[in-house]
Parts: sequence; C-alpha cells; structure tokens
Amino acid sequence: MADRAANIASSPTGLVRQSLPLDVSGGDHTPADLPNGFHANSDGNIVGRLQDDTADRTFAVLAGLPYPYRFSVVRQTGTTASGQFLYTI
Repeated sequence: MADRAANIASSPTGLVRQSLPLDVSGGDHTPADLPNGFHANSDGNIVGRLQDDTADRTFAVLAGLPYPYRFSVVRQTGTTASGQFLYTI
C-alpha cells in the first residue's frame, strides 16, 4: 500500500484528520508525532529535517499549498513561513 502522505498534494481535504500549528517562536519545533505532511499558511522558507534524514534542508513554500514533507524537526533559525502539520487518516 502506498504511503498516504503521497496523496496529500492531490487531495488535501479528503485525508486530513488533524492539523497542528508550526510554532518556532520558542525555538526549534519537534512534533510530538511524526506528521504526514505540511500545509503552508504563508510564503517563505522552512528549515528542518525530514524523517530518516541526517541533515537539515531548506524548503521554499508557497501559501495555500500542502506539501508531503514529513518533518521530524523544524528549526527556528531560517524558518520564515508559517503553517500546519497535517495528520492523515
């Protein structure tokens, strides 16, 4: 069975069961549970580490779009966009 996170971009409204805000105001943000995706609320950059990666990356995101990024941590330094972590069914 394919990973459901791959379906987020094609059907962002049908699979989401929960979303939690990205909050780097107090430092790096480590989600309690690994999200299935990310929805950008504003244009900008997200600096973070994806599941199973060994280094941080910078991702340019556009407001209003979902992304199938499974962040294990989002860094405060360099992150300029806001958004929601998406959890699917």
